[in-house]
Amino acid sequence: MQASLEAEARGKAEAMRVKKKLEQDINELEVALDTANRGRADAEKNIKKYQQQMRELQQQVSSSVTRGDDGLIESTFHAVYAGHKIGRSSERVS
Repeated sequence: MQASLEAEARGKAEAMRVKKKLEQDINELEVALDTANRGRADAEKNIKKYQQQMRELQQQVSSSVTRGDDGLIESTFHAVYAGHKIGRSSERVS
C-alpha cells in the first residue's frame, strides 16, 4: 500500500512538472506570436507606404510623358532610385 501511495505521489509530481513546463512553453509561444504579428503589421504598413509612393510616381511620370518633360522624368527616376537605396539601407539597420 505504501509503495502505491509513493508511486502515485511521484506520478502526480511528474504531472505537475510537465504541466508547468507546458505552461512556460505556451507563454513563450505567445510572446513569439505577438512579436511576429508586430513585424507583420510593420511590413504591411511599409508595403502600403511604398504602394502609395509608386502610385504617386507613376502619376508624375505619366503626366511628364504627356507633357514631354524629359527632365522631370529623369529627376523622378533619380529620386526613386535614391529613395530605394535609402529605404534598403534603413531596413538593414533596423
